[in-house]
Amino acid sequence: YEKLLSSYDTWLFDCDGVLWHGDRLIEGALEVLSYLRSQNNSIIFVTNNATKSRKSYKGKFDKLGVQAHVDEIFGSAYT
Repeated sequence: YEKLLSSYDTWLFDCDGVLWHGDRLIEGALEVLSYLRSQNNSIIFVTNNATKSRKSYKGKFDKLGVQAHVDEIFGSAYT
């Protein structure tokens, strides 16, 4: 995967079903995100869940031990 990972500097990740299921982090998600950050890549988290705010998602990231900034989180209701 090294060639693929070095081909891009910005990554978009869906949240539920890609990074976590419910309140459980998917195996390997934290390691991939940490690696991408260590390579100075930008990470953007996207979700089609319109019922939660960016701040609410930030709280979930914190609870799961995932480094994320509010300005990296975009939901379908964000304007």
